[in-house]
Amino acid sequence: MAEPSVVDVAEVLETRRIGRYQIGIWCLAFLMLFMDGFDLSGALVGAPALLRTFHAQRSELGVVLGLSGFGALAGTYLYGYVLDWFGRRNAAVSAVLIYSFAAIGAGFITSLDQLLVWRMVAGLGFGGIMPSAIAYVVEMSPKRYRVTLTMIATLGLTSGISAMGQVGAVGPTLRRSHALGHRGGRGAAPAAARSGAVDARRSKERRQTRH
Repeated sequence: MAEPSVVDVAEVLETRRIGRYQIGIWCLAFLMLFMDGFDLSGALVGAPALLRTFHAQRSELGVVLGLSGFGALAGTYLYGYVLDWFGRRNAAVSAVLIYSFAAIGAGFITSLDQLLVWRMVAGLGFGGIMPSAIAYVVEMSPKRYRVTLTMIATLGLTSGISAMGQVGAVGPTLRRSHALGHRGGRGAAPAAARSGAVDARRSKERRQTRH
């Protein structure tokens, strides 16, 4: 009777070439880290608007941001155990769900106290994203490309932070342009309309003078 063959899954993963499965995992990890960085820096970019909306002091907002970082620190340590107990995929999915739920909840806040609670909850998810994504990429990548794919995936975090920075830089400019367009015709479109009306009136006056 022939003995059943034994397949070493770890050896297969480390020796095979990169396929669509590995590329899909890398893309998901990159997107997870991108949203992590995007949302983490969102509170900093929106800080001036939060201060104006809630008429709060900078020290009060500093507490909110500080506790958000504490939640991320706690989530990083907590997910070290979650990864081993429930697996990489389940840990990654739960971390995304946690900070997505908290981000949606933060959109309905009416005070800084509510924002503090939601940012702490989001911090748990933020802290769990990094170890989950990196562990998943490392385990599913061939040994030859492991470091390269891991470093590329971590670029998602810095890319998300940079993207939010660009949003913060462009946003005020767009708001000012929109506001000028509705203030007594100070925008480009009302100015062009007035110029066209003046030209039409002058042309009509010239024709009347000739006749």
